[in-house]
Amino acid sequence: MESALKVIALQFDIVWENKPANFETVHRLLKAAAPGARSLVVLPEMFATGFSMNTAAVGEAYGGPTEQFLVQTAREFGIFLMAGAAMRGRDGRTRNKALVLSPSGELLAYYAKMRPFAPGGELDHYTPGERPTNFRWEDCSVSPFVCYDLRFPEIFRAAAATHRPELFTVIASWPDKRVHHWVTLLQARAIENQAYVVGVNRIGDDPYYHYAGSSLIVSPQGEILADAGAAEGWISAELDLGALRKYRSMAGPGHSKWVSPVVHVSLQRWGPHLHASRITHHVCNADCCSCSSSRTPALPRLSISRSWLSLNVASSPLPWISMNSPTAFITMLKSTSATASSV
Repeated sequence: MESALKVIALQFDIVWENKPANFETVHRLLKAAAPGARSLVVLPEMFATGFSMNTAAVGEAYGGPTEQFLVQTAREFGIFLMAGAAMRGRDGRTRNKALVLSPSGELLAYYAKMRPFAPGGELDHYTPGERPTNFRWEDCSVSPFVCYDLRFPEIFRAAAATHRPELFTVIASWPDKRVHHWVTLLQARAIENQAYVVGVNRIGDDPYYHYAGSSLIVSPQGEILADAGAAEGWISAELDLGALRKYRSMAGPGHSKWVSPVVHVSLQRWGPHLHASRITHHVCNADCCSCSSSRTPALPRLSISRSWLSLNVASSPLPWISMNSPTAFITMLKSTSATASSV
């Protein structure tokens, strides 16, 4: 029987571009939370600086003050520790990353945010990551994501196809005016991937946004197990992997095998027209697929015109097709064709 694992999320007001002050806050909260040995503790996005575009000031090379603090803290408390930081690579580019430290202070994994927040100018300052990642926390498979990534289900599906994570983490600086999106999307990512989801947000203000927290721990069924509200503090929950694996197995013995390709079409609107700007696909083997097929159908043939886009499946049906953009989202379940017009 699998033992329960404890995850803890720390929520606090990040002092703008003041690393020592934020290090002190994290240490104080950890002492009060008293996490058990080998617990997973998760801090917000860019926990030491706030969501700053001043990469010259906040960006660090590996081995810098922020990583050193995380190494020392993980060792002191004997915990797995995940935190967000602006990291400068060997290529000189800065990326918005999630770093994961082991109880011995080893850098277990890192993930670079794949979808920078372009409306806030992040894409002008931070280089996007290229792919999801995964690490083992005891017997649990974990895939980390960062803030705006949450709006793009296809990258969670890609992680599910490759790694079959049982826990997704989303570290964030998510503004108050869109906090209802935050809650709904965290629940959606949990339900559609049949996985626990931990979303860790900040509170307080920076020069541009107000943050209302609402850090959450969500069950694979979308139930909110813990909610931090709008105050400084921490939340925790025990993850029952045995129950999760039983829940996933209810889909049937062949459900975790390779099933069908998932096709993602990114659309752009110019005037009244929709145009395909990017078409990708991956084969999904996650437990959350609604498709019961055990073989991979042929990829679809796509024909594109100026004002509409049609997808004609050559033979077998696709489980779903999603068109992700601010102006269009279409889902097709076991259909042989679909047509998207201006939405």
